[in-house]
This record gives sequence, structure tokens and C-alpha cells, in this order.
Amino acid sequence: ILNICKNIVIGVSFYKDLSLRSKMFKDLKKAGFKLPVICSPRSHVSLGSKIDEGSQIFHNVTINKNVIIGKNCIINSHALIEHDVLIDQNSQVSTGVIINGGCVIKESSFIGSGSILRENLVIKIDKDGILEFGDQAIEPEILAAKLKKEFTLNKNKIIEIHADKNIEFQLFSNIITL
Repeated sequence: ILNICKNIVIGVSFYKDLSLRSKMFKDLKKAGFKLPVICSPRSHVSLGSKIDEGSQIFHNVTINKNVIIGKNCIINSHALIEHDVLIDQNSQVSTGVIINGGCVIKESSFIGSGSILRENLVIKIDKDGILEFGDQAIEPEILAAKLKKEFTLNKNKIIEIHADKNIEFQLFSNIITL
């Protein structure tokens, strides 16, 4: 196939296990394929925003200024991504999600349909956690209770969610790598 076509698109989502889609992406890259950004012409992406390879932007999505979307992400229909948001690689944002300004969605996170994230949150969901349909991440306590995980709120109001107190949680405070 590589001799006929250099570009390929991953047309499946494994939202219950995002590592499967990640493995497909890595295997296809290793084989020499290019995974282009797919963006619906019915969506709006502001100037100054960046969408990395293999990511897919579905119909009626709004991506505002200075948003960075990492490799191999899915942004589903009617999502609103406000200014200065970072969505790290291999993450999925479902239909009708609202992510307010300054949020950071860490690698391999799944944000379920209709979820609303207030401004300046950092979300990292471990392999057993999914922010589910209609969740509103307004307060750290609510988010942690929904995910049934322990959490800490540091001085910068960044939520750290983890299943085990011994897990280190790295913050994106001063570097962004894509």
C-alpha cells in the first residue's frame, strides 16, 4: 500500500482504550505513512492555533485562538475549544464538549459528550478513568468524585488526579512539547 499511497487516516476510535489507537498511529508512522490532519470545512479553526498530524476535527467544531492540539487526537462534532487550551496527543474530545480557556488536557485523556470544563484546569485521566457524558468539571472535588480517584489541588489551582499516592504527576507549567 505504501507504494501506492503515502497518506493514511485512522478511521476508528477505541475510546475505552485509547492505547489501541495510539499503537495504530505509531505502527503506521513506523511503516512510513503520513497521517494528515483531517478538518471539516464546516468547522472553524482560529489563526494562531495548531493542530498536529493525525488529528481529526469533525463538523461544527470551534477552535479559538492559541489552541494546540497534539498528534492523533479526535475533536468530535459541536465541541467548543476556547483560547489557550492544550490538548495533548492521543486524546479524544466527544460531541458537545466545552473546554474553557487555559485548560490543559494531558495525553490519552477522554472527555465524554456534553462535558464542561471550567477555565484553567489541567486534566489527566489515568487508564481507568473517563470524564463521562455530561460531566461538569466545575470544582476539583466534583471531578475527583466522578472519577472515584484521590486528588490534590496545588497552589496554582491545577487538579492532579491519581489512583495511587505514589504516582508522580508531571505538570506542563513551562514547556509544551508536541
